[in-house]
Amino acid sequence: TKVLKMAQAQQYSQGTSIVIGILDTGLDASLLTPTAGFPTAIIGSNFSNSGTPGVPRDDNGHGTLVAHIAQSTAPGSILSISKVLNANMLATERAIMLGMREAIRNGAQIINLSLGGRFQSRLMRDFINVVQDDVGVLVVGAAGNAGSSIREYPSAHLGVVAVGNVNERDQRHAGEGPSNFGNWVNIAAPGVNVAGLGQAGTGTSFSAPFVSGTAALMLS
Repeated sequence: TKVLKMAQAQQYSQGTSIVIGILDTGLDASLLTPTAGFPTAIIGSNFSNSGTPGVPRDDNGHGTLVAHIAQSTAPGSILSISKVLNANMLATERAIMLGMREAIRNGAQIINLSLGGRFQSRLMRDFINVVQDDVGVLVVGAAGNAGSSIREYPSAHLGVVAVGNVNERDQRHAGEGPSNFGNWVNIAAPGVNVAGLGQAGTGTSFSAPFVSGTAALMLS
């Protein structure tokens, strides 16, 4: 937040009433109640193949940190929580599409996808096109942590904001889990040793929600 001068940005906007869809591993069970850290969150569904059926409880920790970054960046925003990644950080395209549909039903104007892979089906491509072009949702994706210029999806999908990872010196992260790069990566944000709510992590997964939160500040 110091690098991004977030305190100054939040003097202009808090992201009030902007809904951000967080499609990830869910949210820590202790935070699922409306009074526990995410007072305005919309608690959605579990579309993954792990965890409690129907409830987006986090069985990995990844999603809780992603949600925390987005909420800390845009304190006035509303998070729509959908679990699409299982405990091993794996998701099916079907789960992602169901999560996106749920977020849109909940009023999401921004969807954060801190996930990805090397391939994308035609069905997924067409689905994202509809989400972006017809529904008008901004999709933000993590560019990946392979230190490669090979495209990862859905972040490399045309129109999706692909987010790379930089350190506190604004240099591309090249340590453990190095940031992907290339002309398909649109923007970068801090994502090295990001900590919050008892979690910590490094990677483009944690850079993306800074961008999603900043987009919420701009939209509001």
